[in-house]
Amino acid sequence: MRGQLRRGRPLPAAASDYYHLDSYAAELAFQLVKLINARCLTSSNFLRKHMAGPGAPACIAGDPGDHRAFVDAKRSMSKCIGWTAREIPDWDLVFFILAMCGSGADYHIPRLAGLWRASQRYGPPDYDGEVLLPDGAPAPYSDINEAPSDKVRVQVLLTRLCAEREHRDFTRPA
Repeated sequence: MRGQLRRGRPLPAAASDYYHLDSYAAELAFQLVKLINARCLTSSNFLRKHMAGPGAPACIAGDPGDHRAFVDAKRSMSKCIGWTAREIPDWDLVFFILAMCGSGADYHIPRLAGLWRASQRYGPPDYDGEVLLPDGAPAPYSDINEAPSDKVRVQVLLTRLCAEREHRDFTRPA
């Protein structure tokens, strides 16, 4: 770390540091932290380097020189990977962090998709690649009435509609 800039509070050091998250979301957040630590040392450094880049998710996109935009981006990152994280990151942020910080990201994507799916109990939105579920992962929601929020209910319905459409397209005669 000699000669490298370290600004801001250090990121959590273990998945167990995420006491507000379920074990799957905690492991996902910690894996993202490890990626950020390896490339940028802190989430602030990550944001300074990438928040203005192409493809930055809306939750962190902006000009790092604009104090308000930077503070808002830091707050968004803190909600899902900081010490007091209380929510799982949106899948577009997970994918962006992988793209910016991952080496051999193809290896990480199925594992992180599995952690995301295990925590949320529905698949990552707009992701149709391989999913490696961790041991003991709960089954996906089978009924929208099980879902804890409207956001999750919408995702469960979208998943169901996509599956029905694919089934119809597959079984339709050519």
